[in-house]
Amino acid sequence: MNKNNKFKTYLRLISTLIIISVFVSVAIYAINFYSQKDVVTRPVEFRDAAFNSGDASDMIKEKVKTDLSNLLSSEWGEYSGYTTEALRVMIPSKEEFELCFAIYQKLQNDEYSETYQGNGVWQIEINSEFLPYNLKRHAKFIKWEIYEKSLIIQHMGGHLLGYC
Repeated sequence: MNKNNKFKTYLRLISTLIIISVFVSVAIYAINFYSQKDVVTRPVEFRDAAFNSGDASDMIKEKVKTDLSNLLSSEWGEYSGYTTEALRVMIPSKEEFELCFAIYQKLQNDEYSETYQGNGVWQIEINSEFLPYNLKRHAKFIKWEIYEKSLIIQHMGGHLLGYC
């Protein structure tokens, strides 16, 4: 056999091995995908809550208390390098303080609902009907979701301000 034929045979062997390895990889991926499909699509809403009643609302109370504390302790000096337009966005207004404080008071007075949504998700909601008009326009609803597994608190977008 000459050198040219040996090289062609070597290329055929390599290309055949590459094709076989791609086929095996696709087969393994398909087997893994379809064997886990039941796990991914199986309903998990029957999972019991890991939190006790009150744990989720305690997390919200602590978050709002921290937010309110941060709002009250912000110092004007830290904003000295910003433009007027940036300051308008960054510095909380009087209404933001009032809204955060009103939310804090409702939480402290246990005037909220805590419900387990299933699948490790809790929902805390405060009825916004108590708010005066100047604050109500910022808060169509006041609601959070708390995820047991990650301990993430997600504001559900009911009030438009970035605090509490």
